[in-house]
Amino acid sequence: MNRFHNLLILLVATLATTTFFFTVTASADGDHGDPTTTAEQASESKNDETVIRNFVLHAKSHVEENPSDLAKRAEFYRQARTSGTTWKHDSAYLIMLRRNGTVINHGLYTEALFGDSLAELPTVKKLVEKLESADGQAVCEPYEYKGATRQACAVNYVNIPSASAQRREGTDILIGGFDHSEENEDIVRLDCTDYEPAVTATEVKERQTRESLKDFVEGAIIRFSDALELLESGEVGESTKIIQCFSKTGYWKDNPIYLFVMTSDTTVVLNGLNQELAGSPFRDVFDEDGVDIGKEIINTGGQNGDEGFVEYKSFNETHLTRWVL
Repeated sequence: MNRFHNLLILLVATLATTTFFFTVTASADGDHGDPTTTAEQASESKNDETVIRNFVLHAKSHVEENPSDLAKRAEFYRQARTSGTTWKHDSAYLIMLRRNGTVINHGLYTEALFGDSLAELPTVKKLVEKLESADGQAVCEPYEYKGATRQACAVNYVNIPSASAQRREGTDILIGGFDHSEENEDIVRLDCTDYEPAVTATEVKERQTRESLKDFVEGAIIRFSDALELLESGEVGESTKIIQCFSKTGYWKDNPIYLFVMTSDTTVVLNGLNQELAGSPFRDVFDEDGVDIGKEIINTGGQNGDEGFVEYKSFNETHLTRWVL
């Protein structure tokens, strides 16, 4: 446990934490200037380069409005996955990638493609090449999809440091107007086969026992410890891969079973369900009986290798259990 310093690692066996978090987030529809093109307008004008370009620039203005406001960033990501919002309408949506093509947020396929790379998709590859000499401007590329010619546009945007991946502040890629199949053979899948735990998320969901929760989290501790050691030795890529595997549906995630990591001061390091919450505080989150869930977790897990269960109620009166280490 010493390798974790002041980190607590715990299992969240519910979607309730996400609901609690978004009760304190800000709207992603703040003040902004031109352009103001929405997803609905982009959906109606798939072939109009100017419209798609303005849609992407509109999104960039919001995501960069206050880079240090993690709650606002999380709300933007959520809206980008929600139909009927400014950022998603019919077939118009946003894709957000790391500079190496890794999916951060996807209007259609975040659950399926998080951690996978779109860098080898021909249209994405052309957009990335154009961005290298775009000097901060949006670039566009026509492509064929389902028998029709469409326009995809992309722009670099300023990201924020990710606590889970120890990334430096830099630029990521925002794409609009690009539609593709989830099964596209050019997508490079994140390989998590080396990180199978003795008890998987699916087994926890099927067994519904405290012992399976405990075993699952203990397996996660082993892998998270590996990630920290790799990071300390300078192997950032492999360390990041382990962290990404925690957030990818598979061994470590099978809704509503996922992992949650935070520091002893309640700063979120990893939320397997909502990766963009990394760096946000898990404070003043209460269940229906007024129990401060974050405080209970800290009190149970402590900083001296303590462990145990934290029980609380969600707003739908379901009794929930966490195993904290």
